[in-house]
Parts: sequence; C-alpha cells; structure tokens
Amino acid sequence: MDSPLTITSTETESAEADRFHRFKLIGWWDQDRLRSARVLVVGGDAGQVDAAQRGAAAQGASTVVFTGQQPAREIPAFVATAAVLASPRIRGTNTPLKIYSYLRSGTPIVATDLLTHTQVLNPAVARLVPPDAAAFSAAIGALLDDPAAGRALAEAARRLSDECYGREVYLRRTAEAMSRLAARSAGALASAPAKEPARR
Repeated sequence: MDSPLTITSTETESAEADRFHRFKLIGWWDQDRLRSARVLVVGGDAGQVDAAQRGAAAQGASTVVFTGQQPAREIPAFVATAAVLASPRIRGTNTPLKIYSYLRSGTPIVATDLLTHTQVLNPAVARLVPPDAAAFSAAIGALLDDPAAGRALAEAARRLSDECYGREVYLRRTAEAMSRLAARSAGALASAPAKEPARR
C-alpha cells in the first residue's frame, strides 16, 4: 500500500450512547498492516472519542481520525470517501442499519463474523472475520492490496441489496403483508357467529 487510503466505520448521532465503546474499540487500527492507510472512524461522543484518540496516539496510530457523532445526512459523504467500509462490532445481535447502505455503496465491506452481521452479510458479499485486531486489519489490508477482489465483493453486495433490500422489494413485501392481513381479517369476520338481533 504505497498511498494513503480511507477506511470508514460509521455510526449516526442517533446510535446508543455506549455503542462506540461496546462495539467498535477492538484496536484494529494499530496493526502494522494498516500503517500506511488513513483510517476514518465516525461516531462516538466526546468522551469516547477523547479516550480513543489517546489510545491510538499511545500505540503510534497517527493516521487515525476520529470525527465523533455526525448527522445522518452527512454519512453518505463519509461513505463515499472510503476504499473499504468497516463494521468492527464485538458483540450484539441486531443488524446495524449502516450495513444496508454499505451494501448499496459499491465499496467492499469488512465486518466481524458475528450474528449482528451475518443475519444480512455472507462471505460472498463481505469479508467476515473474527472480532480480533490482527484478523480484522489483515482483512482490510488484503482488500486494499487487491482492488479486483474488493470490486467483486462490492458488486455482489449491491446485487444482494437490489434483490433483497431495495425499495421495490420493500414495497412488494409491504403490499403482500397488507394483503395477508386483509385476507385474515376478512376470514375472521366471515367465520364469526352472527349476532342475534337485540330484543326490546
């Protein structure tokens, strides 16, 4: 990796206050593999960012930039700058909403191989690795060194997004759900016993 490249890990300002601490501080930016990469970490409150900056500085990770929390409207600009998009959560079961925008981005994804990601991601569309600093940084470095592999992952991710999570898919699934609900309600009304007329 001869020139600096940007790796982005994003959270919006609506994230849980402690998510930055719980899910993201696995220390992957201090690995030798990423010494020449510019790492952009988006998210975290002021105290979390301060602690992370001090930790990165102590480890000599001078190319890491912590932006703190950002409005949702600004996130697409951060995503657009990235050569690799990272989601280094270390626990959890709910899929972060950013994953859906990552799939559409045209940029390769590296994420931890945990349920929080694998409910949506698979090895065909993202590099999934253990929540370990060395493994995570190696996966990012490998994609920076092999742009063709990154493009293949990104293209597969976009196809998955179009097929499973696009607007048309959402509208179709919503219409199907409404139709099932309407049919169930109609069936319940048809099978309900007739009420006797009130007697005076």
